Amino acid sequence: MEWGGETVSETVYWFQYEHDPSLNSNVYDVATKLVQKHFPGEFGSERLVQKVVDIILRQTAKREGENKGLLQ
Repeated sequence: MEWGGETVSETVYWFQYEHDPSLNSNVYDVATKLVQKHFPGEFGSERLVQKVVDIILRQTAKREGENKGLLQ
């Protein structure tokens, strides 16, 4: 993620399509925690949270023909 001229990279552990839906990651919670960790108290960080949400969703989106661990 990039904000205020600073770029930060981090590995995010992401759980999706779990048999028990309560185990799935919440994209907004994950993004908010990342932003607070790297840019605490930053004014206007809501836009950065949305940007991180978009990145996570784009990088974890199912690609056509991909199973992603769904039980069949």
